Amino acid sequence: MLSPTRLLLWLGAVLIASPAIAATTINEQFAAATINPGDISHYRITLANSSLIGLTNAQVTVVMPSQVKIATPGNIQNTCGFTVTAAAAGTSTLELSGGAVPAGNGTTDGQCYFQLDVTSTAPGNWVATIPANTTPDASTSGYTAFENAVQVWNSTEANATLSVNTLQNPTGSKNYSPSPATANTPTRLSIVLSNPNAAATIPLTSFSDTLPDDGSGHAMLVAPTPSPSINCTGTGAVNGTLTAVAGSSSITLTGGTIGQSGACTLAVNVVVASISTASTSQVFTNTIPADAIGNIRSLNSNGFAANLTVNTPIGVSKTFNPTSIPAGQPSLMTIALSNSSASNTLPVTSFVDDMAAINLTVLDATTTGASNPTVSCTGTGASNGTLTATTGTSSVSLANAVIGTSGTCTISVYVTSTVDGSHTNSIPANAVTNPANFPSPAASATLTTNAQLSISKTVSINSVAPGQWTEFTVTINNWSGGNVTGVSFLDNLPSASGVQMVLDGSTSIPSSLSAGCSGGAWTGNDGDASLSWSNGTIVSGSGANPGVCTIKFRARLPAASATGLTSSNSMPVGSVCGTGPSGGVQNTNASSVNVTTIAAASVTKDLHRAASPQAIHRP
Repeated sequence: MLSPTRLLLWLGAVLIASPAIAATTINEQFAAATINPGDISHYRITLANSSLIGLTNAQVTVVMPSQVKIATPGNIQNTCGFTVTAAAAGTSTLELSGGAVPAGNGTTDGQCYFQLDVTSTAPGNWVATIPANTTPDASTSGYTAFENAVQVWNSTEANATLSVNTLQNPTGSKNYSPSPATANTPTRLSIVLSNPNAAATIPLTSFSDTLPDDGSGHAMLVAPTPSPSINCTGTGAVNGTLTAVAGSSSITLTGGTIGQSGACTLAVNVVVASISTASTSQVFTNTIPADAIGNIRSLNSNGFAANLTVNTPIGVSKTFNPTSIPAGQPSLMTIALSNSSASNTLPVTSFVDDMAAINLTVLDATTTGASNPTVSCTGTGASNGTLTATTGTSSVSLANAVIGTSGTCTISVYVTSTVDGSHTNSIPANAVTNPANFPSPAASATLTTNAQLSISKTVSINSVAPGQWTEFTVTINNWSGGNVTGVSFLDNLPSASGVQMVLDGSTSIPSSLSAGCSGGAWTGNDGDASLSWSNGTIVSGSGANPGVCTIKFRARLPAASATGLTSSNSMPVGSVCGTGPSGGVQNTNASSVNVTTIAAASVTKDLHRAASPQAIHRP
């Protein structure tokens, strides 16, 4: 039997030789602790063991905030030999089992760690916590291990904070060049995706643009030669891949990074092959919806749109030269059919200008001042086709012509009319038929034909003394295109305050006639109040010049007339009428002159002064 002293010594030796129960800890950290949305942080848990005996069957569960997700790929590092029970990409729970923590050496704890990548797109501060003295399960954060058969836990809580910055959203815009565009001619679509953040890039996932379609067979498509390009700028920028297949209805950008304070500019050629015939232009609205700029940071983006007006390549214009003619005289009608496309020719199946309703007819080189109808088509690939414009008809047509690129088909035809008035020649919309069914605009021009008579009246002396005569001149212009026969002429002399002006017979009545006035009978004697002509003839004109009949006659005021009277000698519309080549004609304008009565002494004085050398030469 051991003495008490020896027993105490033996127990002390046993206690000294037996190891103490392990003190174990768990620590966690995010590196980097602050990230931009969508960036990667390395999440690490570190297990420490102060015991001289290694720990086995270590178990760890970390239920991170839902805003923190396990990344793809996770890039796991595992020095503890854990079996990973749960660590699915896109989830927030890490569950580990079967780990081993090395023993300490008395001065340094044994350690191992487990690490994987995480990310977050939610701005804010997100704390992952592992509580003290908690046995983990699939939904409870905690840490435990075993020293031999003894279960141990961490006695202090572990936590780590991941901070996610707040960034500004990307923006987008788009435009076309040229704009407006021409149907079936490519235009360049440019889309700009901008990053307003000076300290962060925006890595892109995908972006697509569905081109507009009106649902009636008129759509914007990628042009036959797309020539796609992508250029991303700013620090850290990376060009993605732009896919644009000829004839497709969309373009797609995959990947790429918008650099700091930079932009990604996408460009591709697009084309609208045809437009509605309801108008000569059609507007296509290309809309990008909100949040279409896909990015790893889950940043929102604005919706944006751009309108493209697409015009028909066909232009139509029409002119007359001169714009006003005497009846039967030529005016050059010019019709221009143009093609605004610099890329494509424009076949013209047919074009017709029908002038019958407005009484215009075609002239040719047999008419003085006219020449035969012609057509001239210009531009690369042009062909004149067949022009039909028969003399005496009222129709002009063109068939099977080709307007070259950026060219014009110019039709030149002399026309005339014998019908008085304004003739507006309107070419209706879509008169130019073509294989592509492009609409064509309306066009019009007005030719005025003067087939009537016009008059003008003058007086030789407009201030006369009572009893003094003055001479009136009436000039009649005949625009009818032929002789006017059966002429009736009437000039009623004026009266003022009951004082009647009368014909003066000091010479013949009328006092003078030009060669353009012939035949008929004149009525009017000295002292009569009117002068008339019946059944006369006014000569026809020559070319653009009218026939002219000039009539002169004298008239006087009675000797007893008061001074200061004003007599207006007016010839109203219809004062001269007759029969022209197309029927009845008359003067369509009025004309008048005034005669004022002055004192006889004033006339004598004026005549005396005019005869006086002193008056003539007085400074």
